[in-house]
Amino acid sequence: DELPLRYVGKPARPSPAQGSARYHKEEHAAIVREAFEENGDVGRDREVMEATQERASSPSA
Repeated sequence: DELPLRYVGKPARPSPAQGSARYHKEEHAAIVREAFEENGDVGRDREVMEATQERASSPSA
């Protein structure tokens, strides 16, 4: 039997670090949750990761 394969991880970025421990933990939690859910809410976790990336790259972060 074949299993479906999909990538679960951080999007491509110039730096792997978010610059904030809190944002890193949020993003990491979303990645782990998505990886272990059989049919996880991929869209919601992607939203969390994108929002985390935006906050981390904003000047006020």
